[in-house]
Amino acid sequence: MNDSTLNLQDFTSDTPLVVPPSPLPPRHQPGEVFLKGPIPWAWLVRAGQLPGRALHVALVLWREAGCKNSRTVPFRLSLAVQFGIHPDTARRGLHALIKAGLISTRYIPGRYLEVTLLDASNLNAQ
Repeated sequence: MNDSTLNLQDFTSDTPLVVPPSPLPPRHQPGEVFLKGPIPWAWLVRAGQLPGRALHVALVLWREAGCKNSRTVPFRLSLAVQFGIHPDTARRGLHALIKAGLISTRYIPGRYLEVTLLDASNLNAQ
């Protein structure tokens, strides 16, 4: 064997290459659904303090608002069902969000429930 000849076997390993995870938070992949922010922290904290699945319903509403780039969005029970939320539970979550002053609603007969996300500055010290 010549000293100038390289043997590739000398450079291989049976141990798989481990790439350390990125220190950055995970990001969605192209085409994946994601939650668009920023969402006011005071708003989220208040929603998180509500009973039941109100926070789950709130996240569905914020996702829709991000997709539509509007604070007023139609509420569809089918989106809440993706979270495993029963339709009655989703309705109770909506009522809790209304009572907390986080959203307002308007029913459009024959169509859907229109939900408007309210400013966190409207929250009174509850």
